Amino acid sequence: MPSVIDCLWDAEKGRLLVGATSAKAVQPVLDLFKTTFGIDATPITPAGDMSKLFAAILRGEGYPCEGYTLHPMGSASLAASEQAEEKSAVAVQNSLNAVAQALEEGMAVQKLHLVATSDADPDRQLEFTLDVSGLKLL
Repeated sequence: MPSVIDCLWDAEKGRLLVGATSAKAVQPVLDLFKTTFGIDATPITPAGDMSKLFAAILRGEGYPCEGYTLHPMGSASLAASEQAEEKSAVAVQNSLNAVAQALEEGMAVQKLHLVATSDADPDRQLEFTLDVSGLKLL
């Protein structure tokens, strides 16, 4: 049965981002990429635990990232983990403590509104929403 898997190839930086919900779905994409372009892509694993990263950001500790520091902006969407028997979702506005509590209870961040502040120029800020629903980091 045919399926569609979104990919983004940043040839300049040598990155292939594959949007899939399982590692099993990624391997055929990597095989096709090698066959088509002759490039052997190597999956990488994030250096840190994403739940711990989000928890650190939500505790207000900030997260250093390429000359910027990430901080929460007060809204998030969470969902029950894939292993949970009961599937549930929660949207939280302006209550970082509620988000942190939901993370402790095993929920996972789906979307998180963030602000990135330049370390060199604190007046330079960028607000954005990080959407990790359906994203599998390999």
